[in-house]
Amino acid sequence: MRTLHESTAVFCCVSALMTASACAQDPPAASQCPDKADLTDIGVALSRLDYMAGLEASEVSDDVMMIDFAVSVRNGGGVDAGRPRLRYHVDIRAPGGVIAQSHEDTMDVYSIAAGATEESLVTVMVSALGPLLQPTGEVAGTAVFRVEADVDGEISECDESDNKAEVESPFSSEKVVE
Repeated sequence: MRTLHESTAVFCCVSALMTASACAQDPPAASQCPDKADLTDIGVALSRLDYMAGLEASEVSDDVMMIDFAVSVRNGGGVDAGRPRLRYHVDIRAPGGVIAQSHEDTMDVYSIAAGATEESLVTVMVSALGPLLQPTGEVAGTAVFRVEADVDGEISECDESDNKAEVESPFSSEKVVE
């Protein structure tokens, strides 16, 4: 059992479609870029969805969803990449495309060694569930996640054009109140 706000919430059964990573094209090998970093293979996947329902079975006003996105960034260059800053934007869309909620933020990533991949977790809280409520009682929609690495342009790279990724992840969750 989880508590959110001042009401008791119950963890609900979740059936989310977890999509594969959305990655950029194959990066040049480090030998092709020995004197610079190269942030590439930006990957995004919806990794977990937790739906915490309030006690009112017919309402979603006190329900909350937490959605985790796994974000990976590979340094395909021959030089370590400092601490790249990531900018991400998430749109939670109801069936039909109406945006129920948006969230945008930035985050720092640890330094990425030459040839290594750094993985980060981004958690987004969705509280505007009304537009996502279906006649069947489930909550359904699509999470559209966009990310860009090195948004400040502080890392000198071999290829500055492959620092973005986007993934659309459909999801659905039954509301179960015990």
